[in-house]
Amino acid sequence: MPAANVPPCITCHLKGAVGNKTIPRLADQYSEYLVKQLVSFKSQVRSDPNSQPMHEVGGSLTFDQMLAAAAYVSGLP
Repeated sequence: MPAANVPPCITCHLKGAVGNKTIPRLADQYSEYLVKQLVSFKSQVRSDPNSQPMHEVGGSLTFDQMLAAAAYVSGLP
């Protein structure tokens, strides 16, 4: 979401949002699950050693942006 100054998911989750050993796959996940995770990051309810980047990203997203991002990446194969 460049207009919102939010880095693309692929910056960390790699091309196609496939993730790797330490960064989770986003592609083909249920959009409801992804929105729940984004909300948890924004509120900092979800906190683990790798959460800090997502606290920053999630904190800057509106709920509508979360819905849009989740809908997009959930549709990736």
